[in-house]
Amino acid sequence: MVVFEGWLPVGSIVHIPTYLSPLMIAAYGAQLPDGTVHDYAGLPYPTGLSDEKNYVAFDRADVDQVLFVGLQQLEGLAALEYLDAHGTEVTVQAQEGAQPEA
Repeated sequence: MVVFEGWLPVGSIVHIPTYLSPLMIAAYGAQLPDGTVHDYAGLPYPTGLSDEKNYVAFDRADVDQVLFVGLQQLEGLAALEYLDAHGTEVTVQAQEGAQPEA
């Protein structure tokens, strides 16, 4: 098991107790149709995206095991630092076309 604190990079593979398969983190700020926002959108691993409805929205607190930490490069680390400072609200605004406040 990998120990990791904070936001995980896209591509990381995690386990959450409410889902049978491991999940690969595919995006930040998953907004559900009812408007609720979760930290991550994940896809079942190893099958991946089979249709637009098979992603799983979950929060950092839901992760009970980190199985693999995704690629860490300068651009990705900068995004994680930004999430630390501003949270997922910024990613939802960007998806909706609004400009995040500095």
